[in-house]
Parts: sequence; structure tokens; C-alpha cells
Amino acid sequence: MATFLDCVNGVLRRIREDEVVAVIQSDYSKLIGDMVNEAKREVEDAWNWSVLRQTITVTTAASTTNYALSGSNLRTKIEDAFIPAAHWYLRQLSAAEMNMYLNVLSAPTGRPSSYAMATTSSAGVLSVDVFPVPDAVYTLKFDCIVPQADLVNDTDVIYVPSDVVIQGAYLRAINERGEDGGRLSDQQADLYRKTLANYISIEAGRESDLVLWEAV
Repeated sequence: MATFLDCVNGVLRRIREDEVVAVIQSDYSKLIGDMVNEAKREVEDAWNWSVLRQTITVTTAASTTNYALSGSNLRTKIEDAFIPAAHWYLRQLSAAEMNMYLNVLSAPTGRPSSYAMATTSSAGVLSVDVFPVPDAVYTLKFDCIVPQADLVNDTDVIYVPSDVVIQGAYLRAINERGEDGGRLSDQQADLYRKTLANYISIEAGRESDLVLWEAV
């Protein structure tokens, strides 16, 4: 798997610039680093990549309804939520529905059967409210897609396909040089989209129920 520095140098070679030994070596290499991170975020958001899947565990306490999803971030997507011991899936409610159940109606206690997205911490960690109000300790599992934090260090390994990220960052580098709208830019945009589509097709082939994707 490619590192942050590998990706930056992959872009630099394509625009006929000298490779660097560190991403922060020059202002231009730092700019390419920013483009690599932008392309990485775009690729991550284009598909629910298996490499980004995480199961976040929440342990409830009696009379407590709000729980942080440790390890999540602002771009995290929840795929499923369930209670393994009870073989029980949790149904997602809207925030308005959860507010009504917890604060307007007389909320019952018992094993949670539903959840809703709640407040987000200043650090970007998501949280959920559960209903009914837990009456004991339950172990809840949330299957999530958790995008990787921005690459910072030279040796940071990129999780999603690095080929696609390099192609996306290269397209940005071409446009930054003022060649947007030219034939090279059009060709690179087409190559980037095809490379992304190919990797998504390969990944989708591993899971027969995941057949749709949209460019973002």
C-alpha cells in the first residue's frame, strides 16, 4: 500500500517535477500534498470501501440515552446497528422522532430497539440517542464506514486505492497550472473517472448486494 510520500511523488513525476524526500520539502510539494488529501476524501466518499469498515461498540448504562461513537468522525456513515446478544437490529429514527419519544412522551425503559443521530462533539465524534431508555447494560454494535483522517506524515499509509487518489490529485495539479479546459485536462478527468469506476466495480463484485454508486 502506498504512503503519503509515494502519492505526492507519483503526482510530481506525472507533471515532470523532481521527486522530494519529504512532503514538506517545498511549498509546491506541500500543495501537491493538499491535493492528494482532497482526492483521497473524494475517493473515500464515492463508495463504501471495505477497507474503511469498522465496528464501533457501545456499552449502555441504565437510564442513559446518549452515547459517543468512539473513533467516528464527521464523514462517518452508519450501515447497521444491532445488539448481538439479543440477535436484534436497531431501527434508525429521525432526530425529531427521537426527541418526541424521549422528551415529549413518557419514555419507557427496556432493551433499546431504535437509535437516532444526536450531537457531535467539538472533536467531530458522532453520538447517538437510543430508545427505549436502557434499563441495564447492553452491548450495541454499529457497523460503520469511517473515512481515514487526512494524511500528515510521509509514512502515513493510504487505505483506499492509491492509484485512484494519484489520478485525482494529478487532475487537480493540471488544473492548478491553468490547463483546465484543455485536452490534457479532459483526458485526465476521463481517466480518473474510469479508474475510480474500475476499482468500485472490483469491490462491488465481492458483495453482490452493493451494485450502485454515484460520483461525488
